[in-house]
Order: sequence, then structure tokens, then C-alpha cells
Amino acid sequence: MKAELLPYISLDECKVGFLYEVDARNFSLGIFNKYLDFIGIRYKMGMKYLDYERHYDIDVRYGTVKPLKEIEYFKNPDDSNYDEIFKYLDKRIKEYEERE
Repeated sequence: MKAELLPYISLDECKVGFLYEVDARNFSLGIFNKYLDFIGIRYKMGMKYLDYERHYDIDVRYGTVKPLKEIEYFKNPDDSNYDEIFKYLDKRIKEYEERE
């Protein structure tokens, strides 16, 4: 099945501070924030860091995230608290990968 055919959660249904399983360019789990971005951990050239991608509904040319499943409430993320967000996402990714 092609990714664009998968049903996804619309922008209007996304909840700030929640963790979602996503179909995105650079990550598979992301926290939705008040700026309509998803925050996830990107892996590139052996490094891990926080990255931001926009919801697909904002602009189909530049929106790269289609949320597939709401997982849990993290908190209303303060984007300046990178360490807390990174640790939470890193832990959840490891748990998520162990289940698969």
C-alpha cells in the first residue's frame, strides 16, 4: 500500500502535546506542538537529533507528516526543553521498536 493512500489523522483532530505514530520523511514517532509541527528524532550520518516537520494538511507540497495513530499524552511541549523531549522520544522509540 502506498503511504499517500493510508488514512491519517487530520490537522483539526491533532492534539498539542500528544505523541503520534506518523508517516513522515525523517521519523516514525512525533509530538505535535502548538506551532503545528511534529517533533521527532532524526538519524543522519550516525547522529541523532530533534527535527521538526509540518502536518501534511498545512500544505501538501511542504507538509511531510501524516499522523496515523495517537499514542499518549506527553505534555504541552516547551520547544526550548530539548533534553526532556529528546530523552522521552528516545525511550519511546526503543520501546516501540522492541514491540515490532
